[in-house]
Amino acid sequence: MATPVMVMGIRVGLDLINQMRQIACIIIDDQNKIYTSRNINIK
Repeated sequence: MATPVMVMGIRVGLDLINQMRQIACIIIDDQNKIYTSRNINIK
């Protein structure tokens, strides 16, 4: 799933991941900003 998510972009890729069961992701962009799917909590 890494390649399709990266091709789609962060917003659309996370939307796709959020619709799938038992799949989660963390994306770190080139500015070191962290994006996570809904079922991941970073403290």
